[in-house]
Amino acid sequence: MQKDYSYKGEALFFKHEISRNLPKDAYSMHSHNMYELLYFVGGDATHVIEDRQYKLKRGDLVLIKPSKYHFIRIDSACDYERYDILFSPRTKNLEGLELLESTPEIINLEEYPMATEIIKKTDFYHKHFKGEDFERILTGLLCELFYLLSVT
Repeated sequence: MQKDYSYKGEALFFKHEISRNLPKDAYSMHSHNMYELLYFVGGDATHVIEDRQYKLKRGDLVLIKPSKYHFIRIDSACDYERYDILFSPRTKNLEGLELLESTPEIINLEEYPMATEIIKKTDFYHKHFKGEDFERILTGLLCELFYLLSVT
């Protein structure tokens, strides 16, 4: 079973993926010219960014900066769930991006329920709004998340 909820705009991409029994090589090494936020809900996986490996735990938020080679290695077949948001620095009305410059690559949000709620709100808005309306809402949620992460 694979389920995903996704949106692809010109400078913004959103996906909430729920998969079962992914093969270990489901994702390959890649890079792109966008920032990527990956919120790990569950599964058995390791995130690799360049030469660094992070065994993912429930609630981990991974920040990948543009042009960094990265991938997720599935460590064992089990249910896997994540939110994935890619955004360009040119995304219209995106504020607070500079606040991420000192943010670590991995932050566990289990102790920051406000940040987790921001991410989970995306499902509600994706269900009820499409196209540019969803993109405006998602951009606003990203701004809120950036400001929140800067004080955690």
